[in-house]
Amino acid sequence: NYDNELLLQQISNENNNQHIQEEHLVDLISLKALTTSTTIEFNKQKSAFENTIKEQKKTINSLQNNITLLNNQLQSKQSIISNLESKYSTLQNNYNDLELQCDIKISVLNQEKQLLLEQFSANNSFEIQ
Repeated sequence: NYDNELLLQQISNENNNQHIQEEHLVDLISLKALTTSTTIEFNKQKSAFENTIKEQKKTINSLQNNITLLNNQLQSKQSIISNLESKYSTLQNNYNDLELQCDIKISVLNQEKQLLLEQFSANNSFEIQ
């Protein structure tokens, strides 16, 4: 009788163990499926992230090229401005020189006019006498 109870207990334990092993197997299969779907989703997101990085690198490269182009244009415009400022300065100096020459000529002409008036006045006074 004791042997039968022991045998029944052993069979019951084996059934419980088998049931637990089956539950573990189901859990492992579920875990494997979850791991697979998680890996697939991770790879999708990784690929999308890598594509985003590639696009951002292209954008950065394009912006750097634009900055280089704008810097070149700026240097060109600064060179033009510097050249125009130099020409303006030359024109200003030429104008000042011409103005000074005109003032000198006007002064000389006024002196000559004064001399002519004095000579004319002297000549007329001789004629009157």
